[in-house]
Amino acid sequence: MRPADAAGGVPEALEDLESGAEDVVSDAGVLPEDEVEAGEAIAALDPASIPETPDGYEIAVDEVLGAVDPAVNARLHAAGFTGAQAQLVYDLAAEVIGPLIGEVEGAGKRATDRAALAAEFGGAENWKRLAPRIEKWGRENLPEAAFEVLCQTADGVRSIHRLMSGRAEQGLASGSGADGTGDLRQDIRAKMNDPRYWRDRDPGIVAEVQAGFDRLHGIS
Repeated sequence: MRPADAAGGVPEALEDLESGAEDVVSDAGVLPEDEVEAGEAIAALDPASIPETPDGYEIAVDEVLGAVDPAVNARLHAAGFTGAQAQLVYDLAAEVIGPLIGEVEGAGKRATDRAALAAEFGGAENWKRLAPRIEKWGRENLPEAAFEVLCQTADGVRSIHRLMSGRAEQGLASGSGADGTGDLRQDIRAKMNDPRYWRDRDPGIVAEVQAGFDRLHGIS
C-alpha cells in the first residue's frame, strides 16, 4: 500500500465508524417488542418498587383469604418481592384455597347431615340399612333431577323418606283413597316434583309441602 493511500484511508475509516455509531443510536429507539417487555420486567424488579417495610405492601385480598397475613408479608419482603409480585402471591393463593374451602365445607355439611339422620332414624346401624331403601325408592319414584338435589341435604332425605313411608306411599301409588287422602298425596307429590321445590327451594312451595304433610299425618 502506498503511503498516500494509507494517509488518505484513516479519515475514511473514521467517517465509517462515526456513521455506524449514528446508526446504532438511531436504531436504539426502535427495539423489538419482546425487548420492550423485557425492559418492563426489569423495571418491575427495580429495588425502588419494594416497600421499605412489610407493612408497605398494598394488597387487595380476596374475601376467601380474609385479610393480609403479616407473617407472609414479612417473608415476601425478606425475599425481595415487589408489590406486584406480592399481590400475585395472594391472588394465586385465593385461586387454590377457594375451591378447597368449598370442598371442606361441603364434606363437613354432609358429615353433619349423616350424623343427624343416623340419630333420627335409630342409630348408625339402622341408618345403614334404611339409607339404601330411601335411595332406591327415590330413584324409582322421583324425577332424576329432583332426586339428585333432594339427596344432597338432610331435609331433602327426610322429604324422600316421608314420601316413602307406609302411609304416604300407598296413597301416592294408588292416586286415590276413600278417606280423601289420595288427592292430598297427589298434591304433595306434584309440589315436590315442581323445580321450585327441589331446585330453587322456594320458601312458599316448601311451606306448602310441609303443610300438606302435616295435614296428611293429621288425617292418617
